[in-house]
Amino acid sequence: MKLKLFFLIILACVGTRFYAQVGINTTNPRTALEVAGTAQLLELEVEDIPEVEDGQKTTFLIQTSDEYIYTLDASNPESTALAYLMVYNLENPDGDWVLNYNTLIPADTYDVFAISAFYDKELSYFQGHQWFTIPYYAAFIQGGTWRLIADYPGFTNQNESDVGTWTITVVVYSKTLSKNLGNQTVNMNGSGTGTATTPLLD
Repeated sequence: MKLKLFFLIILACVGTRFYAQVGINTTNPRTALEVAGTAQLLELEVEDIPEVEDGQKTTFLIQTSDEYIYTLDASNPESTALAYLMVYNLENPDGDWVLNYNTLIPADTYDVFAISAFYDKELSYFQGHQWFTIPYYAAFIQGGTWRLIADYPGFTNQNESDVGTWTITVVVYSKTLSKNLGNQTVNMNGSGTGTATTPLLD
């Protein structure tokens, strides 16, 4: 009888060894290890991280200047993002000409890039010639904010009564989450080819 009781005690200890849940600062751990409060890891090794699949929701971990780590979830309207995609529909400009549209986006906080532009009315050369042109559009800084310019150089609305619309798509990057390497001025010395003296990134 004593031997049977001894084996039961051993089995109970083994079961506790393999199936116990450990809690730090909590008396009711919900997993194998639960820490209630802050924790400091001196060394963390992670192996065999699976790749993200199409359609899966993803987030990033961002460490802020106050030394805290937050999740960055672009699908949350209240959260910040690595980049923002914006579309401006500029209705009834001067013919097909947008000289200076002020987005009011602060240049010291964001970088803005115009990636596409479309004008929805037929055009003709304003002096009657049948020449060809391509759209010119860009984002630029003036007065501390980002501005937009768009035009078909030398052309205007074929019908003067047309009220056109420029659709300009821009990408906006937060300077706290991206790195701006600045302007690089290069003297091409009248040549159509050239090579950087040092790479910006290597």
